[in-house]
Amino acid sequence: MEHLTPLDLKRCIEVIRKYKKLGIGFVDASVVAISERLKIRNILTTDRRHFSAVRPLHCKSYTL
Repeated sequence: MEHLTPLDLKRCIEVIRKYKKLGIGFVDASVVAISERLKIRNILTTDRRHFSAVRPLHCKSYTL
């Protein structure tokens, strides 16, 4: 379990705004923020639509 930091919350807002048309919510945005902070590139998800569209700051794309 990983807790959100104040910087993670700020990044969540950025992600939600940037991908507004996709309807990315807080939970997905928090996964993006934490994965960026921890430099995680592999995401286990059934939500391929959202996570294949997101361009994380720490790598070119996620491996889903």
